[in-house]
Amino acid sequence: MKNKETFIPIAFILVALSFLYGGIQVQAAAPNAGRYGPSFFPNLCALLLLASSLLELIALRRKKPAESSQKEKLPFRLLLLFALSCLVPVLLWAIGFIATGLIVIFFFCTLIRIPWPKGLLLSSGITLTVYCLFYMALKVQLPQGLF
Repeated sequence: MKNKETFIPIAFILVALSFLYGGIQVQAAAPNAGRYGPSFFPNLCALLLLASSLLELIALRRKKPAESSQKEKLPFRLLLLFALSCLVPVLLWAIGFIATGLIVIFFFCTLIRIPWPKGLLLSSGITLTVYCLFYMALKVQLPQGLF
């Protein structure tokens, strides 16, 4: 890699591919889940992440060398966002959807500098909304976790 800017799109492409692989595993475990089975939402998010990462990679390749900043370091917050994104599948498997949603969304809010009371409210609201949408309305079981 010639510049550090290409590291982030490539890393998120790998994250998207790992989510797609996980979606294939879920679909194989529940073959009679219907048209929109339990892997629908993760696969949708992974495809969107894959598409946006590929577009970012293409845009970086088209950028002229004079425009890129060679001396700029990767921001620490960006690396934390990437690390947390990589940790989400493990947390979903280990502690389940509700706890993972609350924790991860709260940390995302903290990383993008949303005050902690609003971040707590936002993480609770998003987790509850997704839970109600998928579990109650669509009758799709969300990850329960080991505990």
